[in-house]
Amino acid sequence: MPPHNATAAATHGATPVVTAVLQLRDGRIEAARATLRAVLAQDANQPDALILLSGVTLRSGEVETAAELAHRAVRLAPEEPRAHAAMADVLAHRGDALGAIAAWRQVIAHDPLAAAAHTNLGALLQARRQYNEAWEACDTALSLDPNLAPARLNRGLAAIGLGRFDDAVADLRQAVKALPRQAEAWLGLGLALRRAGRHDEAVTALQRVLKLEPGHVIALNNLGRAHRAAGRYEAAITAFDRALALQPDHVDSRWNRAVAKLLAGRLPEAWDDAEARWQLPGLDPHPSYPRPVWQGEALAGKRLLLVPEQGLGDAIQFARYVPLLAGAGAHVLLGTRPELAGLMASLPGVGQVLAPGDALPDFDCYLPLLSLPRVCATGLESIPAKVPYLVPPPAALRRWEALIPGGEGLAVGLAWAGNPNHVNDANRSMPIAALAPLRDVPGVRFFSLQVGPRAAEAELWPGLNDLSPQLADFTETAAAVARLDLVITVDTAVAHLAGALARPAWLMLAHEPDWRWLAGRTDSPWYPTARLFRQARFNDWASVAHDVAAALATLAADHAAGDALAA
Repeated sequence: MPPHNATAAATHGATPVVTAVLQLRDGRIEAARATLRAVLAQDANQPDALILLSGVTLRSGEVETAAELAHRAVRLAPEEPRAHAAMADVLAHRGDALGAIAAWRQVIAHDPLAAAAHTNLGALLQARRQYNEAWEACDTALSLDPNLAPARLNRGLAAIGLGRFDDAVADLRQAVKALPRQAEAWLGLGLALRRAGRHDEAVTALQRVLKLEPGHVIALNNLGRAHRAAGRYEAAITAFDRALALQPDHVDSRWNRAVAKLLAGRLPEAWDDAEARWQLPGLDPHPSYPRPVWQGEALAGKRLLLVPEQGLGDAIQFARYVPLLAGAGAHVLLGTRPELAGLMASLPGVGQVLAPGDALPDFDCYLPLLSLPRVCATGLESIPAKVPYLVPPPAALRRWEALIPGGEGLAVGLAWAGNPNHVNDANRSMPIAALAPLRDVPGVRFFSLQVGPRAAEAELWPGLNDLSPQLADFTETAAAVARLDLVITVDTAVAHLAGALARPAWLMLAHEPDWRWLAGRTDSPWYPTARLFRQARFNDWASVAHDVAAALATLAADHAAGDALAA
């Protein structure tokens, strides 16, 4: 009797293992399983049958059975790449990424030309954020087979992790052409476009994700971030609302909604969401003490501990609440970083400044410093903006009279970079070369306030007075700032310090600024002496430097005219 279908015709006279392969290709999973079991009943050590049956049982969710079969295959045929590949699949399903990575490396060791193995290795490395190794693995896969869309996808995702956003966009555009129904590919493209500053294109890509998967919370979160970066705050808030309606505990969406509301000036609505910062990866957990957290109850006669968190600029900004709390009858214990401890002693109303390592005195309640605006119900009109609230000590001021002597022309301090470990430092910091237009402004003496790894760049500006060797802590920096006519800086702690000292400060801000600088303003309700200069477009420091140089030329001319009149 002739075979009844194409598969039967193909298997007529074939070995049982080949028959199983053809059955699998035809989608006849149970038939293949039966064929392979029959083979192993005859020869329990047949490696090909073990490898194929491991894959079949794994697809059926029988992970431990698949693992036992793969182990036997590897033991019987340790030089066979397909045995290690079966083991890698099992380990990946178990969630053992390290084991799966090792297994795929074994496949490659025995078959270096196995493009799929390089691809799978790259995917696992990318998921573990080992971006350099992931990129190399996927790049090797594409050198072997340029049409491998999964390798293209994962190389693009690895490029995002490496900060190579234009490369990522190029790879991910090809990936979505090959995988137009795969939400992950469109999500990756949307993320790459957003990080490259191409926000409208990012919105389009992320909307494609949502057409494929309307409940994709990560896509909604990234859609909100793209709208926010483009200045569309209400659209951003709507996207974050949708994400949180689907997953109320999605920390990123809650935090990002807080940032969007803060930028839009909707401060009272944002503070509760801002508490999500404690669940963000990379930040310390909420501090815990055997005392209650202060929730706004009467403070008269109570000892309140304010716990430091996040950056130096944050500590300076929110120290402004100490006089209010002291005025309400609290004895305020202010925790702070060592480099701020001396300066914070000048705060009106502070009872005691506590640096790390100091003995903790008894207290009645505590609160993290950045939670003060929430408990105090701070809105735009109720920001405590009385300055100065920090004052350099007289001895430091006397030392800096010699370091920044009086003279002709404006004395202007410069800082062009922040902490390189800050999550947004790549956007908020600039190369010193971008400040070149300022060098041509007559009647100005420039002083570098830059500290940290970027301080050495002061050598690239002939005639720039480098103060960094003397800036040992913020007491010294405060005294230096007090001697200057103006501070020009990107968003760093120096900006907050100048504002807290009531010194004129010009801030050069990225297109998507930090939340505290709000949106669209040239002034700051937090610091009355601040003036804001904003990028018109993503990464456009040239226009900012041009505007600052023009304003500085006017200020220097006015200063010179005033000196002439005084003479």
